[in-house]
Amino acid sequence: MLKEEQAAELLARCEAAVGKELSQVRGNLQNAQTRAAAVWELLVIDVAFQIGVIEYEPHPGGSPDIRLHIPQGRLVWIEVAFLYPRFWREERKSEEVVNWIFQEAERRGISPYKIQYRLDGNWKNKAGPIRILPELHKRK
Repeated sequence: MLKEEQAAELLARCEAAVGKELSQVRGNLQNAQTRAAAVWELLVIDVAFQIGVIEYEPHPGGSPDIRLHIPQGRLVWIEVAFLYPRFWREERKSEEVVNWIFQEAERRGISPYKIQYRLDGNWKNKAGPIRILPELHKRK
């Protein structure tokens, strides 16, 4: 992920490239749940601008996000889409639980190399293995 200053610089560069304020992207940058998608959109805009002239949302609500005019005189339409991992919330919880385990081991003087963990989940679920983990605010 980008630092705040880097994201601000990327946003400024992209707004200069499209010639207008990207208010929706700005709003998405402020929300933790949509920040990654907003950064992805800015990266695509930035790269497209390096290839040719771009128009951002030339027909709002009715076209892909970017119309790219490449130097050979052709048009390329680009729809920017950020795909979230299917179980990103569970992965975040899993990583936090593992951190808790290692922190507790360190507190007790247990070497992290002596710890093995496996967070499989319930394999009987038809949708795939479901992990039942504590909420992030319920460490104890």
